[in-house]
Amino acid sequence: MSRVSKKVTDLVYRRDRGLCLHCGSSDVTIQHRKNVGAGGAKKDSPLHQPANLILLCGAYNALIESDPREASIARFYGWKIRTILQAYEEPVFDVSTGFWYRLGDTGSRAITDVVKDFREMDASF
Repeated sequence: MSRVSKKVTDLVYRRDRGLCLHCGSSDVTIQHRKNVGAGGAKKDSPLHQPANLILLCGAYNALIESDPREASIARFYGWKIRTILQAYEEPVFDVSTGFWYRLGDTGSRAITDVVKDFREMDASF
């Protein structure tokens, strides 16, 4: 299993300003929006590129991995995405700025207009 490179990690920390996209905390770790899976991913995999990586606090990351309702909320805000989706196409919400962004693999983020309906959240909980 390969880890995210230091270069990519530095890009993500700079892009997200060292803050959790969910709560704004500075006690963060880098997280994959699209799950890597048990077998891991190669170093140059799109799963290890900046568009698929965000900063989240450990508490919220643990919650979205264990609670289906929170996982649904995280998917709505783009903090987690389904494996069939492309990370660079799925916007992500940053609570500390109040904006939706599209993330690029160069470490960029561009404000985007997003209209989402809360009814899009999974109703399975």
